[in-house]
Amino acid sequence: MALSKTIVDDKGQITQYHKISAVGIIYIDGQERIDLNIASYANEDYRLTEKEVGLNKVLNNIGVSLSLTNEDFSRANLYARIKNEVETFLDAVDC
Repeated sequence: MALSKTIVDDKGQITQYHKISAVGIIYIDGQERIDLNIASYANEDYRLTEKEVGLNKVLNNIGVSLSLTNEDFSRANLYARIKNEVETFLDAVDC
């Protein structure tokens, strides 16, 4: 599971395939949060090459912080929350 959306960063790098690479629960300023790292690739082919060959093909890492809720922490639920709560990914689609 991953998200598809074309994102151009401030350096002009274009990424189209975004996958959660790390999840952590943190406590900051009296609030519990879920911190996510989203690895961004040029496209899905780069991710598949990374898996097959073992070379790091990540072009960018995006940090996302969500409020901690009583919902489950499945990847499907986290991706749904990212698409609904993170402005950068509001029009992303599942892939």
